[in-house]
This record gives sequence, C-alpha cells and structure tokens, in this order.
Amino acid sequence: MCLVVFSINNHPIYKFIAIANRDEFYKRPTQKLHWWNDDNILAGKDLKAGGTWMGVTKNGKFGALTNFRSPAEMDVNKKTRGEIVSDYLTSDLPIESFLTNLQQKNNYNGYNLILFDSERVAYFSNKQNSVHFLEEGTYAVSNALLDTPWEKLAVAKKEINDIIENETVFNAEKAFEIMKNKDITVDTELPETGVGLEIERMLSPIFVQSEQYGTRSTTLFLLTHNGHASYEERIYYPTQKIIKIKFIIP
Repeated sequence: MCLVVFSINNHPIYKFIAIANRDEFYKRPTQKLHWWNDDNILAGKDLKAGGTWMGVTKNGKFGALTNFRSPAEMDVNKKTRGEIVSDYLTSDLPIESFLTNLQQKNNYNGYNLILFDSERVAYFSNKQNSVHFLEEGTYAVSNALLDTPWEKLAVAKKEINDIIENETVFNAEKAFEIMKNKDITVDTELPETGVGLEIERMLSPIFVQSEQYGTRSTTLFLLTHNGHASYEERIYYPTQKIIKIKFIIP
C-alpha cells in the first residue's frame, strides 16, 4: 500500500472513511478482495509472502499498512510487513497491547501502520517507534511518516476531504477518480528517498504507472455511525481493464 487517506468522525453519516491505492509490481501474485479464515477477515491477499496491505473484520476492526521508502535500509532477510495487518485483524488484543508487542520487534523493514478498533484510530511507525491515537479529522500517509507534505499526498488529502466536508452522502465515484490522478510532481517538489530522480518522478503521482510497477488497486472502506459498513475494491491492469468488487458488511 502506498497511499492512504482516512477520516475519523468527520462526516455526519460516516464514523470512519478510508481510501487507499496499492502500488506493486504487476507480476506479483495477488488474490482479490475476499473473506479469509472462515469469513473473519475481508481483504486482498499477497500470494508471494502472505498477509495483506489493508483489511477489515465483521466487527469493525480495520488495519492498513504502507512501506516506508528507504532503499538503503532494506534488509531482504526481514519478515514480510503484510503479516502485521492480518495479525492485528485476527488478534484479540486491544490496540495498546498489540502495538506494545510490536514496539519490541525489530524484524520488519520500515512501515506505517493504521489500526482502528471500531472506536479509536492509532498510528504507529517503526521509524519512530511511538504510538499516536488520533483525534477527529482527515489524515494521509504514503511512503514517509503520517502527513508528510509530499505533493500527491497533499492533493489526495485535500480533494478527499472536500468530499467529506461538502457532501452529505459520500461520493464514492468521485473519490475513486481522485485516486486515479496521474499528475507528475515537478522536480523541485520531489522528495529525496534514495531511489534516484527518474524513479522519484515515476512514483510521484497519486496513481502510479510504469512498464513493470504501478497502482494495482484502489480500496474504499466506509463505516457509518450506526455500524453499517461497505468495502469496495477496484482492480486495475496495464490493459486498462477494471474489476469492481463490493461487499456490504452487516
């Protein structure tokens, strides 16, 4: 997962809103959004390493993870980060205990983690190793720390927040279109994450495209104040074919 915009108690109908783009190599095997483990977890699945980038449960738990981009610090021998989300969704531990255990582990490359237990939202990055419970509002995270002002993150956050603040019924189609923005950031505004100028340019749009790597899917989770939820995924292919999957969670 490479860009997540989420909002907490900032809409008259929805308690929690999250929309996210997953960027990955096109050839990496992936299973589309489906129920796992006797219908307990609803998520896509990484079939190479296991785990997921974003998922929910029937009782309203939510987890999402982005990688922290720092190629110089990458260790191929560390565990897959995608297992963190699935571990949380299957855990009976409260957020505090789950994250306390996670703080003691040093066996993952850099990541950002967003956890929601149907009432509270926590943000954690192993680059800071501190837990933050977030107040109401709209936030965004990409491949740096929460709300780092990369241009694509700032644009996505502003435009999604405009929907949240100005439309009584959240316009999902407009939100999906925002997440398909392919505008490239000008060189003077690009971050320096250690991948070189050409790749920084390629990764700078909200919706990433290249010959081998790009935005594979967009996922939208909506949870109302009275507990009704929907989870929708749009899967993209280099051929421009789009698969739409939507689940209503009672």
